Amino acid sequence: MPCVAALTGLGEDDVEDAHDELLDAYLAEPSGPDGDRFHLHDLLRRFAREQARDEDGEQECARAMARLRAWAVALATDNIQALHSPDTAEAGRARRQLDAEGTVLVTVVEQSTPQSGGAADAVALALCLEPWFEAGSHYEAWRRAYESALNHALASGDEACAVRLLLGLGDRSRLLRDHAGAEHRLADALQRAQNLGQPQLVGQAHFQSGMLLRERGRYNEAISHLSLAVDALTGEDSHALAQSHNNLGHTLRRLKRYEEAAAHLRQAAAIAARLGDRTVTGWATANLLATLRAQNRLSEAQACYEPGLAAFEAVGHRLGQAWMHCHLGAVHAQQQEWPQAVDLFTLAVVQCSGRRLRSERRVRRTGGRPPRAKRPGPGRDPFCASRRPSGAGGRRAPPRTCFALPAYDASGPRQRRHTRSGLQG
Repeated sequence: MPCVAALTGLGEDDVEDAHDELLDAYLAEPSGPDGDRFHLHDLLRRFAREQARDEDGEQECARAMARLRAWAVALATDNIQALHSPDTAEAGRARRQLDAEGTVLVTVVEQSTPQSGGAADAVALALCLEPWFEAGSHYEAWRRAYESALNHALASGDEACAVRLLLGLGDRSRLLRDHAGAEHRLADALQRAQNLGQPQLVGQAHFQSGMLLRERGRYNEAISHLSLAVDALTGEDSHALAQSHNNLGHTLRRLKRYEEAAAHLRQAAAIAARLGDRTVTGWATANLLATLRAQNRLSEAQACYEPGLAAFEAVGHRLGQAWMHCHLGAVHAQQQEWPQAVDLFTLAVVQCSGRRLRSERRVRRTGGRPPRAKRPGPGRDPFCASRRPSGAGGRRAPPRTCFALPAYDASGPRQRRHTRSGLQG
């Protein structure tokens, strides 16, 4: 109702009365998983829009859209800030609010036009929502919002915002493994950033390019870009600097340069903690766990599990939680602690598949054990679905269990056999 109140300029009591009249006349229908959202039929919505233009005029429609944009920007700003709150209850409330209103916020971006004076607000709203897009894997909403905002930024000549939007679109393409699309977007962003001469934007463009090269296995080139990103961004704490240190450490770990990797990962975790960025804190801690495990410093690796998991839980990052379970499972497997390893691998698969324990009562009833994931057949790879190519050109889809693969593959034949046994019950 606050959305409709902002659009119409009416009080919430008046909006409630109008809403009840629409329901009584069967002109509004409930929607959403809980039936607490409502929508109009497409033809009715089109008729209402035409009536608003004809009866209220273009100026009043523009004022209504301005009120809606102001409400949307305020809602997004407040909840994105709360998403990184140290109070987990507050962070959870913000995440639920964004999940509930996300479709409306993206629609506001798409329906804003330069003629209505909404281009700047639309760009700001789209950029504000990026942490929610990424943490919740809302990839289609991300694309729609950013492509609309990019058109606004280019039309208004705002090159700095255009670079940030191109970087976001490149990041989205990379996460979906559309490497060609990501490379095109990031090359455009890096060129525009260099033309502007803004170190922050240049550093972010190098950072995104380094991540793409790392995922394509071109580690030395990735290290070069990520090092340039760290150099450009060093000076004051920023999310981009924390991410650059984190991903530089991750890449150095791939090349078995463990001491350098650990140093960068600790810097990333420290910067992210000072900024209150739970997502980067979680990934830096997770990568540090994997680095210490590779060095056989298992007690130090285990100490990373709780803080990393807590950071991911605070922002509802399910894939990050699964990653933590996987690598702690690998630590237990290295110590031949098979029951703990199997439980953690199982929990990772359940977490990735989207099944959750519904309540504390269920946790108590199951003795704290996770619900069983769908069992693979005897002797089969439990992650076979994550290896199956799909899509045009044989590209892989972004499987939700892919984060479980590195630890499972690295665990050795005997450990994999125990893991399969646990997953098959």
